[in-house]
Amino acid sequence: MNKNTFSCTQVCDAIAPDKGLWQPHLSSAGVCETGTLIGEVAEQTKDNAAFLRGYLSMLTDSVKKHLALGERVTIDGLCRFEIYPEGSLPAVDAQWDPTRNRLVVSCIPYDAVKNAAADIAPENTMKPVTVQLLGAQDATTHEQNAVTKGNALLCQGVGLNCRHQVSEDEGIFVIAADGAERKLAITDCTNVTLDATVPADVPAGTYRLEVRSRAGEGKERTLVRASIGEFVIKAA
Repeated sequence: MNKNTFSCTQVCDAIAPDKGLWQPHLSSAGVCETGTLIGEVAEQTKDNAAFLRGYLSMLTDSVKKHLALGERVTIDGLCRFEIYPEGSLPAVDAQWDPTRNRLVVSCIPYDAVKNAAADIAPENTMKPVTVQLLGAQDATTHEQNAVTKGNALLCQGVGLNCRHQVSEDEGIFVIAADGAERKLAITDCTNVTLDATVPADVPAGTYRLEVRSRAGEGKERTLVRASIGEFVIKAA
């Protein structure tokens, strides 16, 4: 049986100056997809799974139609959908500004769903989540802590699995002495390896190489960093 696993990151200073506090994060124990749910319901109702999938599609279309009318949609025992605004206005009587205001749909579970995990107890000890950058080398020349523009950069470490495609502040960066930074293009990334390329317009020179990664599954998670103090980018 898959089990839920937990980890944690240190709570940031703004929330808890006490350095002994850590924020727990849940790591998914697996994924239950739509087909599994439909199969379980079909087994109970003896209906054809394709029919139930079509029913679900019609239900989704109906929910979208009523939300588009500005209505709150409730599905008893499961959840309710509500529309709420995002973005600020400069005055109480200001007009809606599509460039900075938008409507967002939220899904709020009812208690039966929300409390489904209330009795689950974590079975393993929480451990701090860290990121370590243990080394970086040119994939062609194998030179350590350096790369020639146009060659692939190979990094080794721990906790390097950056979600760089969905989070702007995660990834691998080169930082100049004056603080100017550039994000490198990541071509492949796992927990212990990271492959990247250096844009051609980055000036040759000595930089700090830094990996930034968030623990957990949301942008509110603590951003953790690791770096190599002297990293050289060479002209091709």
